[in-house]
Amino acid sequence: MLKAARLRLGVIPDVRPGSASGIYRTEPQDCKEQAWFLNQVVEVFPGNSWTPESFLLTLLDMERDLGRTRASGDKRYGPRVIDMDLLLYGAAKSSSPSCLLPHPRMSRRAFVLVPLLEIAPDIHIDDVSVKSLLDRLKYRVEDNRIFQ
Repeated sequence: MLKAARLRLGVIPDVRPGSASGIYRTEPQDCKEQAWFLNQVVEVFPGNSWTPESFLLTLLDMERDLGRTRASGDKRYGPRVIDMDLLLYGAAKSSSPSCLLPHPRMSRRAFVLVPLLEIAPDIHIDDVSVKSLLDRLKYRVEDNRIFQ
């Protein structure tokens, strides 16, 4: 499913693909009684025709096209076919409930920060390096598995 999502990202009009991290197996965070997830961070460069909100809506449409059904409440952290999050959009910041930027939980999640560090080691989130954010977390990486 990750490959299908990457392929779809590569054909969005006025969007240039960038780097992609390796694929990591990660243990569930909120709803522990489920299978591990596959996670990857992919860099894209939307052109001037895009806004963070319009790009996020496109990602949500892609999720739906790939078979994602959104659950609510506690079930929203349960098993899902695909989950495409907009982590950052350049230096843009947004407090809009429909498009929070930077992604509000990314700085607490090793499954986001480890692959992000792999493809963008110099990036900062709210003026803090990804490496520094990772240093604050209790996690470990074994092969391609992230435990947190």
